Amino acid sequence: MLDPRLSIWQRQSFLAGLAGQPWWPVAVLLLLTLHPITADDFWWQMSRGRTVCIGSTSPSRSILSFETHADADWLGGVPWYLLYSLVGSTLMSLGLTFGTIAALLVLRRIAWTRSCEGGLALAVLIFAACATRSACSPTPALLDLCGIAAIWKLAGDTRRHPRRAFIAMMIVEGIWSNLAPLSMLGLVVAASRLAFLKWDGMPPIRRRDRFIVLLGMVAAGSSTPRGIWTLWDSARLLFPWLCADLATLTSAGLLPSWSWPMEVELVAFLAICGIGLLISGQALAQGMAIGWWSLGGVGLAIALARSSSANLGPASFWLMLGLLEILNTKIASSSTEDANLLKTTGPSRTLILLGLTLFA
Repeated sequence: MLDPRLSIWQRQSFLAGLAGQPWWPVAVLLLLTLHPITADDFWWQMSRGRTVCIGSTSPSRSILSFETHADADWLGGVPWYLLYSLVGSTLMSLGLTFGTIAALLVLRRIAWTRSCEGGLALAVLIFAACATRSACSPTPALLDLCGIAAIWKLAGDTRRHPRRAFIAMMIVEGIWSNLAPLSMLGLVVAASRLAFLKWDGMPPIRRRDRFIVLLGMVAAGSSTPRGIWTLWDSARLLFPWLCADLATLTSAGLLPSWSWPMEVELVAFLAICGIGLLISGQALAQGMAIGWWSLGGVGLAIALARSSSANLGPASFWLMLGLLEILNTKIASSSTEDANLLKTTGPSRTLILLGLTLFA
């Protein structure tokens, strides 16, 4: 608590120093991750995992009487069932916190930079933590986020080790298809990442190589009990209007409500989109072609989020990866600590972080 005898200027200096401490944004992010398991299908996934562990390769068909199709993501409940058997639900709910700490250690270079880009990166991280809360439960939805991160990282390595990266992307897509339902996103992420490298000023990858790796990922993604229908099932989950009318989807609660009052996850997603447009505008004003990728990425993320409520977390996570990559590039190429966009003082940054904490 601040001493009441301190002057307003002394209090401002105290808050400025507090905002500049590395532990402050870490505390905010950890507060956002400390929540119980809220996934509606948690126990359903536990049942599917237990059924697979006793010998079934079609858990849904074994559990449900009138289910006739095989599961593409038949292994989706196995990791969580085994983890639940070992540590219980309490420690499982803390897994996201440990994952956030690991992510902050990886991103420490960009997150603690005293510049406009560093502040925007922290804002993107905090809003992404809000937008992906539902997806970060111990269910296959979390495995979808892991698949997005893996494909993004491997596609970025195609410059240094193209053959190794392409083979790894196919392997990851095959594993993803057997573990989580939105494996179709692997193709979207791979295509967007390869386009990112092109717009970032790097030598473009040959069109033939891009076609070969995407075709190989399609083949790998079909290596499930569902076979060639795997990616089609995934596409129907991403875009439910392919198999049902909008009125039915709205009444079933499968489409996000964009009317006020909005859910916290949706508001945070829109904030990330706003930051993306801001970064895009600045990049285009500076003549950087990567601004077009940011603009297109925001449009694609909004299209995914509008299609299904389940897409909100993956779309936010994918957009976060792209924006952090752009900000990291700008920080690496900048020779000064100051930036010309959205300069914030220590006290104002403190108030922003406090507001986000209460808001979440």
